[in-house]
Amino acid sequence: MQPSHNILGAILLGGGFCVHLALGTFYLWGNISLYLASYLKQFDDNVTSSSLAVVFPFCGLLINIGLAIGPNLARHIPQLTLVWISAIAFPITILISSFCTTQFFFILFYSIFGALFLGIAYLPPISMGWNHFPNRRGMVSGIILAGFGVSPFLFNFVSKLLINPNDIQANVVHPDPDGVTRKYFPPEVYANVPFGLRVLALCWAICFILGAAILTIYRKTQQRSGNLAETFTQSTTTEQDKEEVSAGFKSKEIYLLFFSFIFCVAPYFFFMANYKNYGLKIGHPDSFLTVVGSFASLSNGVFRTLWSSLLDYFTYKRVFIPMIIGQVTLVLTFNSIADTQGWYFIWVLFIAIIGGGYFSIFPTITSKIYGTKAGSKLYGFVFFATSFGNFIQYFTNVIFIDKWKVPYTDLFQFFGIFTAFSVITSFMVQEFRPEKTITSLSEE
Repeated sequence: MQPSHNILGAILLGGGFCVHLALGTFYLWGNISLYLASYLKQFDDNVTSSSLAVVFPFCGLLINIGLAIGPNLARHIPQLTLVWISAIAFPITILISSFCTTQFFFILFYSIFGALFLGIAYLPPISMGWNHFPNRRGMVSGIILAGFGVSPFLFNFVSKLLINPNDIQANVVHPDPDGVTRKYFPPEVYANVPFGLRVLALCWAICFILGAAILTIYRKTQQRSGNLAETFTQSTTTEQDKEEVSAGFKSKEIYLLFFSFIFCVAPYFFFMANYKNYGLKIGHPDSFLTVVGSFASLSNGVFRTLWSSLLDYFTYKRVFIPMIIGQVTLVLTFNSIADTQGWYFIWVLFIAIIGGGYFSIFPTITSKIYGTKAGSKLYGFVFFATSFGNFIQYFTNVIFIDKWKVPYTDLFQFFGIFTAFSVITSFMVQEFRPEKTITSLSEE
């Protein structure tokens, strides 16, 4: 007796969630970056917490590259095979990085090779889900991408337990070569870094391989029933597929989605990269800010399902524009409530909830506009907006905060206004009617 359609779908979504639980470790960097800077500094005094800050935007860039080349690789390699390759290769790159003692080789393996495999495995589970539940694409994106958001909440605790179980503070004052005096962790903490990375690599391998195995069970069950979608039994690309992708790049909507994503995600990245530093600066205790960050990560992941599921019932604009209005309001008013811990917690929590929604809404709307196969390829372009947003926040920190000493309060105001441009670009997006083809829309 074959499992029902919904049970098979639940198996698929569970596998995709596990895969993205491993992929979401991308966001763990903020929690472990100072541990790594303290560890590598013993081998090279030129390493600073600021110089290692480039890891996060580079990870984002390589995830984007992997996501973009994944559909091209799928012309020659089945998508599920790509997930298996990534499930094996990604933990190996993290394992190798744990043996690196120079900044260059650590960035090479952790931030470049590792992130590339994360990007390659990003879309296949989502695309499989879209094919299984073609009318519930929002639900599919939200459930699978919830794993990406929940991951840092889970592994923040694991990494701290492995590397800094006694909650020792960064109390080693060190004048860095760039003239800035910074605090680093003492040897009893950073000595645990290699072991911690190796255990994390094992944990991520388990999540990744478990997800790939569940997706394999789903695929084999579908094969036995004869219901497996052509997309996942063959890795060919038809001329019609190529024409749809080409037509997608000729439509204005793909570029409006790209810029809408930049305008909303750059402020989100900046806020989430700096709420802790700002909180410490105005006197909030580190323990309080750790709790804030943990609940923000959890909420970021859990609410992704809600945001994208709304697209199954409402138009893109009716979901996205209220999100933007919410983010603008929260960021612009943050300075006025920041001194009160309760309000600080609530503001950061809601910004994280809204920000997580962007990562489930944009793949869903791209798929609804362009279809599953073309949408998967075109979302690789839209997702590049996150790299631009990431580098905007990185250079804002390096230039405006570290070098020019611009107050956080001024930058929060700037990014609040910056977010508002998403409203303009989203109003210009035409949500296609079913009877209209992609080709005809690109010609309008």
